[in-house]
Amino acid sequence: MKTKLWLSSLLMVLSSVSARAESECLAFAMPEITVTPVFEEPKITNAATMWELKALALNHDLTTDAPDSMATRDPGQIGTLAVLRPAVSNEASINVGPMPNRASCVQILKVHVTVGFTDTAIRIAQEIQPDSCTYQVVMGHAFRHIAMARRLLNDAAPVAKDYVKAYLSRYGAIRVENDPTGEKAKAAAIWGLNEYLKGYEQAFQKEYVQNVQKIDTQEEYFRISQSCGGETQKLLKEINVSPHFK
Repeated sequence: MKTKLWLSSLLMVLSSVSARAESECLAFAMPEITVTPVFEEPKITNAATMWELKALALNHDLTTDAPDSMATRDPGQIGTLAVLRPAVSNEASINVGPMPNRASCVQILKVHVTVGFTDTAIRIAQEIQPDSCTYQVVMGHAFRHIAMARRLLNDAAPVAKDYVKAYLSRYGAIRVENDPTGEKAKAAAIWGLNEYLKGYEQAFQKEYVQNVQKIDTQEEYFRISQSCGGETQKLLKEINVSPHFK
Protein backbone atom coordinates (compact mmCIF):
# COMPACT_ATOMS: atom_id res chain seq x y z
CA MET A 1 0.00 0.00 0.00
CA LYS A 2 1.34 3.42 -0.93
CA THR A 3 0.70 6.51 1.18
CA LYS A 4 -0.08 8.65 -1.85
CA LEU A 5 -2.95 6.32 -2.79
CA TRP A 6 -4.55 6.76 0.59
CA LEU A 7 -4.12 10.55 0.43
CA SER A 8 -5.58 10.80 -3.05
CA SER A 9 -8.74 9.11 -1.77
CA LEU A 10 -8.74 11.45 1.19
CA LEU A 11 -8.61 14.56 -0.98
CA MET A 12 -11.66 13.41 -2.89
CA VAL A 13 -13.54 13.02 0.39
CA LEU A 14 -12.44 16.40 1.72
CA SER A 15 -13.79 18.22 -1.31
CA SER A 16 -17.25 17.92 0.22
CA VAL A 17 -16.31 19.59 3.53
CA SER A 18 -17.12 23.26 4.09
CA ALA A 19 -14.30 25.68 4.86
CA ARG A 20 -13.65 26.36 8.55
CA ALA A 21 -15.23 29.37 10.23
CA GLU A 22 -12.11 31.04 11.71
CA SER A 23 -13.42 34.56 11.25
CA GLU A 24 -16.51 33.85 13.33
CA CYS A 25 -15.24 31.10 15.63
CA LEU A 26 -12.16 30.11 17.54
CA ALA A 27 -8.80 30.80 15.98
CA PHE A 28 -7.86 27.46 14.46
CA ALA A 29 -4.79 25.62 15.70
CA MET A 30 -3.81 22.19 14.47
CA PRO A 31 -4.65 19.63 17.18
CA GLU A 32 -2.15 17.25 18.68
CA ILE A 33 -2.52 14.02 16.70
CA THR A 34 -1.05 10.72 17.87
CA VAL A 35 -1.37 7.23 16.43
CA THR A 36 -0.76 3.92 18.20
CA PRO A 37 -0.35 0.78 16.06
CA VAL A 38 -1.55 -2.40 17.77
CA PHE A 39 -0.94 -5.98 16.71
CA GLU A 40 -2.05 -8.82 18.93
CA GLU A 41 0.16 -11.89 18.78
CA PRO A 42 -1.76 -14.80 17.20
CA LYS A 43 -3.26 -17.48 19.39
CA ILE A 44 -2.51 -20.86 17.81
CA THR A 45 -5.05 -23.62 18.31
CA ASN A 46 -5.45 -27.15 17.00
CA ALA A 47 -8.87 -27.97 18.48
CA ALA A 48 -11.50 -27.31 15.79
CA THR A 49 -12.33 -29.89 13.15
CA MET A 50 -12.00 -29.08 9.48
CA TRP A 51 -15.75 -28.63 9.20
CA GLU A 52 -15.83 -26.27 12.16
CA LEU A 53 -13.14 -24.20 10.45
CA LYS A 54 -15.20 -24.15 7.27
CA ALA A 55 -18.20 -22.90 9.23
CA LEU A 56 -16.11 -20.25 10.95
CA ALA A 57 -14.80 -19.03 7.61
CA LEU A 58 -18.42 -18.50 6.57
CA ASN A 59 -18.93 -16.47 9.77
CA HIS A 60 -20.98 -19.07 11.59
CA ASP A 61 -20.82 -18.42 15.30
CA LEU A 62 -19.11 -21.62 16.42
CA THR A 63 -16.47 -19.83 18.49
CA THR A 64 -16.06 -16.54 20.28
CA ASP A 65 -14.88 -14.84 17.09
CA ALA A 66 -17.09 -11.91 16.11
CA PRO A 67 -18.93 -12.22 12.77
CA ASP A 68 -16.93 -9.36 11.27
CA SER A 69 -13.59 -11.09 11.72
CA MET A 70 -11.59 -11.25 8.51
CA ALA A 71 -10.55 -14.83 7.78
CA THR A 72 -8.62 -16.51 4.99
CA ARG A 73 -11.00 -17.70 2.36
CA ASP A 74 -11.06 -21.50 2.20
CA PRO A 75 -9.61 -23.59 5.03
CA GLY A 76 -10.76 -26.72 3.21
CA GLN A 77 -7.92 -26.32 0.72
CA ILE A 78 -5.15 -25.68 3.23
CA GLY A 79 -6.28 -27.09 6.58
CA THR A 80 -5.84 -23.84 8.46
CA LEU A 81 -7.62 -20.58 9.13
CA ALA A 82 -5.88 -17.30 9.94
CA VAL A 83 -8.27 -14.85 11.61
CA LEU A 84 -7.42 -11.17 11.98
CA ARG A 85 -9.74 -8.26 12.71
CA PRO A 86 -8.63 -4.87 11.31
CA ALA A 87 -9.76 -2.22 13.77
CA VAL A 88 -9.59 1.57 14.03
CA SER A 89 -10.72 3.64 17.02
CA ASN A 90 -10.15 7.17 18.25
CA GLU A 91 -10.40 9.41 21.26
CA ALA A 92 -10.71 13.19 21.00
CA SER A 93 -10.36 16.09 23.40
CA ILE A 94 -12.71 18.93 22.46
CA ASN A 95 -12.98 22.59 23.48
CA VAL A 96 -16.40 24.25 23.37
CA GLY A 97 -16.71 28.03 23.55
CA PRO A 98 -19.84 30.21 23.76
CA MET A 99 -20.60 32.66 20.94
CA PRO A 100 -23.01 35.61 20.67
CA ASN A 101 -26.67 35.01 19.86
CA ARG A 102 -26.89 31.61 21.59
CA ALA A 103 -24.36 30.06 19.21
CA SER A 104 -21.40 27.89 20.19
CA CYS A 105 -18.05 27.05 18.67
CA VAL A 106 -16.10 23.84 19.02
CA GLN A 107 -12.59 22.80 18.14
CA ILE A 108 -10.85 19.46 18.51
CA LEU A 109 -7.69 19.91 20.59
CA LYS A 110 -6.28 16.38 20.63
CA VAL A 111 -6.91 13.23 18.62
CA HIS A 112 -5.52 9.81 19.44
CA VAL A 113 -6.04 7.06 16.87
CA THR A 114 -5.49 3.36 17.49
CA VAL A 115 -5.13 1.19 14.40
CA GLY A 116 -4.23 -2.44 14.08
CA PHE A 117 -5.32 -6.06 14.23
CA THR A 118 -7.12 -7.65 17.16
CA ASP A 119 -8.34 -11.13 18.05
CA THR A 120 -5.57 -12.58 15.90
CA ALA A 121 -5.65 -16.36 15.70
CA ILE A 122 -4.24 -19.26 13.70
CA ARG A 123 -6.54 -22.26 13.74
CA ILE A 124 -5.27 -25.55 12.36
CA ALA A 125 -7.67 -28.45 11.82
CA GLN A 126 -7.44 -30.98 14.65
CA GLU A 127 -7.07 -33.76 12.10
CA ILE A 128 -3.60 -32.40 11.25
CA GLN A 129 -1.18 -33.67 13.88
CA PRO A 130 1.30 -31.15 15.37
CA ASP A 131 4.28 -33.45 14.74
CA SER A 132 3.45 -33.93 11.05
CA CYS A 133 5.06 -32.42 7.97
CA THR A 134 1.65 -31.09 6.87
CA TYR A 135 1.28 -29.18 10.14
CA GLN A 136 4.53 -27.33 9.49
CA VAL A 137 3.53 -26.52 5.92
CA VAL A 138 0.10 -25.10 6.77
CA MET A 139 1.56 -23.22 9.75
CA GLY A 140 4.02 -21.60 7.36
CA HIS A 141 1.15 -20.52 5.14
CA ALA A 142 -0.75 -19.02 8.08
CA PHE A 143 2.29 -17.01 9.14
CA ARG A 144 2.44 -15.50 5.67
CA HIS A 145 -0.85 -13.82 6.58
CA ILE A 146 0.56 -12.64 9.89
CA ALA A 147 3.64 -11.16 8.21
CA MET A 148 1.50 -9.46 5.57
CA ALA A 149 -0.73 -7.89 8.23
CA ARG A 150 2.31 -6.53 10.06
CA ARG A 151 3.64 -4.92 6.87
CA LEU A 152 0.24 -3.45 6.12
CA LEU A 153 0.00 -1.97 9.61
CA ASN A 154 3.44 -0.39 9.27
CA ASP A 155 2.20 1.39 6.13
CA ALA A 156 -1.27 2.24 7.38
CA ALA A 157 -0.50 3.66 10.82
CA PRO A 158 1.35 6.82 9.67
CA VAL A 159 -1.38 7.51 7.11
CA ALA A 160 -3.98 7.77 9.90
CA LYS A 161 -2.22 10.88 11.19
CA ASP A 162 -2.05 12.42 7.71
CA TYR A 163 -5.73 11.60 7.25
CA VAL A 164 -6.84 13.38 10.45
CA LYS A 165 -4.50 16.32 9.83
CA ALA A 166 -5.70 16.92 6.27
CA TYR A 167 -9.34 16.73 7.37
CA LEU A 168 -8.94 19.12 10.31
CA SER A 169 -6.86 21.56 8.28
CA ARG A 170 -9.94 22.19 6.22
CA TYR A 171 -12.63 21.50 8.78
CA GLY A 172 -11.07 23.49 11.61
CA ALA A 173 -13.48 24.99 14.13
CA ILE A 174 -17.22 24.64 13.75
CA ARG A 175 -19.97 27.06 14.76
CA VAL A 176 -23.47 25.86 15.58
CA GLU A 177 -26.41 28.26 15.93
CA ASN A 178 -28.97 28.01 18.74
CA ASP A 179 -26.61 25.90 20.83
CA PRO A 180 -25.83 27.82 24.04
CA THR A 181 -24.55 24.73 25.89
CA GLY A 182 -22.32 23.61 23.03
CA GLU A 183 -23.70 20.06 23.07
CA LYS A 184 -24.77 20.19 19.42
CA ALA A 185 -21.38 21.56 18.35
CA LYS A 186 -19.54 18.90 20.33
CA ALA A 187 -21.69 16.13 18.87
CA ALA A 188 -21.12 17.52 15.35
CA ALA A 189 -17.34 17.54 15.82
CA ILE A 190 -17.26 13.98 17.16
CA TRP A 191 -19.59 12.75 14.42
CA GLY A 192 -17.50 14.38 11.67
CA LEU A 193 -14.25 12.90 12.97
CA ASN A 194 -15.78 9.44 13.33
CA GLU A 195 -17.26 9.54 9.83
CA TYR A 196 -13.95 10.43 8.18
CA LEU A 197 -12.03 7.86 10.17
CA LYS A 198 -14.67 5.35 9.14
CA GLY A 199 -13.56 5.97 5.57
CA TYR A 200 -9.96 5.36 6.62
CA GLU A 201 -10.96 2.12 8.34
CA GLN A 202 -12.81 0.92 5.24
CA ALA A 203 -9.74 1.62 3.11
CA PHE A 204 -7.59 -0.24 5.64
CA GLN A 205 -9.90 -3.26 5.55
CA LYS A 206 -10.08 -3.20 1.75
CA GLU A 207 -6.30 -3.18 1.50
CA TYR A 208 -6.15 -6.11 3.91
CA VAL A 209 -8.61 -8.19 1.86
CA GLN A 210 -6.70 -7.46 -1.35
CA ASN A 211 -3.47 -8.63 0.28
CA VAL A 212 -5.17 -11.79 1.54
CA GLN A 213 -6.23 -12.58 -2.01
CA LYS A 214 -2.64 -12.22 -3.18
CA ILE A 215 -1.61 -14.95 -0.72
CA ASP A 216 -4.58 -17.31 -1.05
CA THR A 217 -4.15 -18.17 -4.70
CA GLN A 218 -4.82 -21.44 -6.49
CA GLU A 219 -1.07 -21.67 -7.05
CA GLU A 220 -0.49 -21.49 -3.30
CA TYR A 221 -3.18 -24.07 -2.62
CA PHE A 222 -1.61 -26.39 -5.19
CA ARG A 223 1.84 -25.91 -3.65
CA ILE A 224 0.50 -26.92 -0.25
CA SER A 225 -1.37 -29.93 -1.62
CA GLN A 226 1.80 -31.24 -3.25
CA SER A 227 3.93 -30.90 -0.13
CA CYS A 228 5.22 -33.64 2.16
CA GLY A 229 5.50 -36.29 -0.55
CA GLY A 230 1.77 -36.54 -1.14
CA GLU A 231 0.87 -36.77 2.55
CA THR A 232 -0.85 -33.35 2.59
CA GLN A 233 -3.00 -33.98 -0.48
CA LYS A 234 -4.18 -37.34 0.88
CA LEU A 235 -4.97 -35.92 4.31
CA LEU A 236 -6.84 -32.89 3.03
CA LYS A 237 -8.93 -35.09 0.75
CA GLU A 238 -9.89 -37.31 3.67
CA ILE A 239 -10.82 -34.56 6.12
CA ASN A 240 -12.80 -32.58 3.56
CA VAL A 241 -15.42 -35.33 3.44
CA SER A 242 -18.50 -34.20 5.38
CA PRO A 243 -18.87 -36.02 8.71
CA HIS A 244 -22.49 -36.72 7.70
CA PHE A 245 -21.24 -39.02 4.91
CA LYS A 246 -18.67 -40.95 6.90
